[in-house]
Amino acid sequence: MNISEAPIYSPSPSDQLNPKFDNVFPMEIWDLIANYGDLKSSTMLMVNKTFMQTFASKLYDTLQLTIVISTLTKMKLNDKSFLKYGFDKKEVLPGLKSQVEARHKYNKNYDYEYLETEILRDRWVDYYVNCSNFNEEQHKHPKPTKFLERKNKPEEIKSIYKIKYIMKNVFHNPQSKMKQFIKEVLIDVCVLDEMDKLLSDSNDLSKLIKENYSNPSSNEKISILRTSCKNPVVPLDDNFEKRRWEDQDETNERYQVFADKVLFSLRRSKILDLFPRDVYFKELSTVHLLSREMYSSQLRRRLFNLTDENTFNKANPVRYWCDRLLYYLNHTANPLNLDPLYTLIINAQIRVDIKHRQVETKAGINKFLSELIQPFTTPGQHLQF
Repeated sequence: MNISEAPIYSPSPSDQLNPKFDNVFPMEIWDLIANYGDLKSSTMLMVNKTFMQTFASKLYDTLQLTIVISTLTKMKLNDKSFLKYGFDKKEVLPGLKSQVEARHKYNKNYDYEYLETEILRDRWVDYYVNCSNFNEEQHKHPKPTKFLERKNKPEEIKSIYKIKYIMKNVFHNPQSKMKQFIKEVLIDVCVLDEMDKLLSDSNDLSKLIKENYSNPSSNEKISILRTSCKNPVVPLDDNFEKRRWEDQDETNERYQVFADKVLFSLRRSKILDLFPRDVYFKELSTVHLLSREMYSSQLRRRLFNLTDENTFNKANPVRYWCDRLLYYLNHTANPLNLDPLYTLIINAQIRVDIKHRQVETKAGINKFLSELIQPFTTPGQHLQF
């Protein structure tokens, strides 16, 4: 989906130039034509108001906003170490040093970054963690008792630019025409590290959360549950305080051990590019387990049925991922051999690709997160879905 193509409806010349365009065929026929021709709903809704009514409801019924945030602490340590001690390996990309120098200088004025990520296809990981013998019904996600489950596939939006655009022009815009088509909003905020620091830096956000947590009865639409689960990860040399290896042949050998665990051959080179370019590796496990490739829309929606923290401890994305790993390990030839599990986690982390990054200040992050949750938490100002 490309929100920038048609995020919000606005009158266009086509409304006046083609007032009867939709009368050539009934809208049901245009719907079939769009499906048969694989035409984008975002394009069709721009034709005129009648088309907007038909296709906007398909495109915007359910939105899933996926937001990945990290402090710049690790990146700054990474870049400083690289500029002081040099390359960890012999083979490097041309111009990499100048790129890291420019990034390090630019990032001095910022504290956080948004990451737009993509989950690359990996049939091996999908096969072993989506075993037919381990289905969604085996996990402790309670089904709704008073209404039918929604089955439609959410429209996922990961670009921070598009998310901010929707927040401004839909969520916070009382005149928005598109708001009438939105029936459901699912939001994932994935903080890669230093969550406590993020909350302490975001005074307005902390205040908003504390008010709703301390007095949830004042807002019947809000329930707050907390859990603490450990996510198994595989780190790769996060020591930035000194030159990590004097012997570059040993360095290449250590990286190659990880690369050999990557079963998709075209992805093995990513291991060699983690430092100093991409920086994150173990942290990306959280992005992976929260993705809808691993945690379905059905289970995500069932979280709204949870009423107590005991149930939430049994039913959440981290627990679900850990249960699948444990199931996989127990069904290997030798459950005492952790190497297959180690390989699976590495492949899960490496399949998360960083497509775009945008740095931000403390004040900018504070403002963004506060504006993100305010329409859903402030009494009398809820989005009406």
